[in-house]
Amino acid sequence: MVTLAQATEALATGSAQQILAVVVGLLMSALVWIVRLHLQERAGWEAKLEVLHEKTLAIALKVQQTIIKLGEVPEED
Repeated sequence: MVTLAQATEALATGSAQQILAVVVGLLMSALVWIVRLHLQERAGWEAKLEVLHEKTLAIALKVQQTIIKLGEVPEED
C-alpha cells in the first residue's frame, strides 16, 4: 500500500513509470469508490421497489378477488 506522501513524492520526482503507476492507482481507487456508491444506491432502490412490488401484488389480488365475486353474483334481468 502506497501512502499519500509516497504518491506525492513519486509524482514530484519519480520516473514516468512511477507517475503512471500512481495515476493508475488513483483511477482504480476512484473506480472502486464509484462502484461502491452505485451498489449502495442500487440496494436502496431495490428495497423500495420490493415494497412497491408487494403493495402492487396485494392490490392485484384484491382486484382478482373482486372480479371472481362479481362473476359469482347472478345477473338480474
